[in-house]
Amino acid sequence: MKVRGSITIYLSMILISVMLLVNVIGESARISAVQAQIKSYTYMSAESALAGYGRQVYEDYGILLVWEKQTVESVIKKNIQDNINMADLNEPGLNFLGTNLVNLEVTGKEYLTKKGGQYFSNQIKSYIKYAGVMETVERLVKECETYENCNDQNKNKCDLNNVVDVNKGELQELVENINSIVTGLKETKDLSNKYDSVSQKIEKLQSDFNKKEGKKVLKEYRELMASIEIKSKDVDSAISKIEVYERKKEQFLKKNSYTSDAKDYMDTNLEILEKVRDEIKRDKELNVLKIKKLDSGNISKVKKSISNMGKVISEMESLITLESTEEDRDNYSIFENLKDFIDSGVLSQVLENPENVSKNTLSGSNLPSTLKGKKNNSLSKEIKNKCVNALYAGLKFGNYNNPGKNTVLKYELEYVISGKDSDKENLASVVEKIVLAKTGINMAYLITDKEKMEQVSAIAASVAIVTGLPFLEPVAKGVLISAWSMAEAVNDMKILLSGGKVTLTKSKGGWRTSIGNITNGDKKEDSKGLSYKEYCQILIAVQNTGDSLYRIMDLIQINIQKRYNSEFLMSKSLTGFKLKATYETAPLFTAIPIVVNNLTEENNAYKYSMAYYDSY
Repeated sequence: MKVRGSITIYLSMILISVMLLVNVIGESARISAVQAQIKSYTYMSAESALAGYGRQVYEDYGILLVWEKQTVESVIKKNIQDNINMADLNEPGLNFLGTNLVNLEVTGKEYLTKKGGQYFSNQIKSYIKYAGVMETVERLVKECETYENCNDQNKNKCDLNNVVDVNKGELQELVENINSIVTGLKETKDLSNKYDSVSQKIEKLQSDFNKKEGKKVLKEYRELMASIEIKSKDVDSAISKIEVYERKKEQFLKKNSYTSDAKDYMDTNLEILEKVRDEIKRDKELNVLKIKKLDSGNISKVKKSISNMGKVISEMESLITLESTEEDRDNYSIFENLKDFIDSGVLSQVLENPENVSKNTLSGSNLPSTLKGKKNNSLSKEIKNKCVNALYAGLKFGNYNNPGKNTVLKYELEYVISGKDSDKENLASVVEKIVLAKTGINMAYLITDKEKMEQVSAIAASVAIVTGLPFLEPVAKGVLISAWSMAEAVNDMKILLSGGKVTLTKSKGGWRTSIGNITNGDKKEDSKGLSYKEYCQILIAVQNTGDSLYRIMDLIQINIQKRYNSEFLMSKSLTGFKLKATYETAPLFTAIPIVVNNLTEENNAYKYSMAYYDSY
């Protein structure tokens, strides 16, 4: 019996060991199956969430996104639970995996409006690659580099909002007063006659002195000096006024950021008048007027004084006055027309029918561009990446020449550039930007064209003559160059808005306006030039990347709201996320408490964590 008992115990121990081994092996296999299954649950559920992308957004704009109308957490959690429940579809209680979802954390959500629009920018890059237009990107990069080089060279040469005002004013009234005095000083006919008479008589008297004639000569000399004294007061007045003029001129030039070291006729007249004043002062020191009786002893002293007065009269005759010709007045009219051209609004000049401009406006809240902290300076500033964004905008949005259809705004590229609330404001802003840029580029060419600069110089000289303000010649020249360059830019803009093409830089054969008839330039397009749309793309490419990206998101949001769903928001749309799912599985084949306690953390269950990242 003892032997039998021993064998029974021995066999029982072996059987228990074998059963335990089988259970452990079975449990291990089950755990491996559980781990594979929960990995499948997690991956499929996450990918299912991304599979619920906004179809309308993708079809219209090529952007893959998930709009969180329901939270991603709830969607993934439901998908996981549905997958777990699949094992119990035939009959509850037959699921040997016994897995439950304990916790789900979704972190690192890649919202399109975060990180300065970086995630949205990545979507645009993917779309451009898919669209197969990278060659166009390279061409746009070259055009942008040309534009930026030209703009860097000319951005300080032209400011249409700060054109020097050369209208009549206090300074010109002062000059007119000075010129009136100078004109009177130049009128020396009476003085010259008196001078000639007394000079001839003093010469004769010196060779053959006669007391009676001496009295007559002395009388005529005093009459001459009395007339000189009257002129002397005008000389002092003119000098004083010219000195005031010089101070005001310097203030004017400084205020308008001009410098001019060149001498003009006012400077020359001042020098002449100072010589006249000094000559009269030195003559007074001879005390000739105190001579009461002319005799052979003092006649030489009187003769010297008369000679000095001859120099005074000669100097006064050399004073300069400006007299305008009919040609000068015609040139001044050209100048006035050009200045008025600058002062008038740009949009009204480039549009033949301004009343046809779209009146659509943007009204909405929660636009991506209004979000705080949207900009990120770390966002790539490479020109190629900017051109990708600009090309995408050109592919997906309308503009003045090709208005958007079924869109909130008709001129969408203009909105990306300017960000105004109405089509009219956006168009006006873009037109001004292009005209200003083209004005600077045109100016760079104009100053190298010798023939055109001769016309500019002639008109500027006429302006100085007609206004009587000689120092205005270089100022007027600057206004003329700016105005003519702007007129050419406006003519270019008319061609662009009519659907034509215009080259970025200018050449002699490509200049279409004349300085005398700036509003009727040639409207022939350049077949190798750029279209209005391409100019808009350049402006998008050279501006702040964050502004462009967020305004593009604005347009997508408002158009999707208009077409499909009024509640859609880009700020609640994402392209990727990270998640961590925690599962637990009850032990099945290893029910021995000591084994269970060694293999589980709590609640007598196995716990597993699964991390996952997914994005478009």
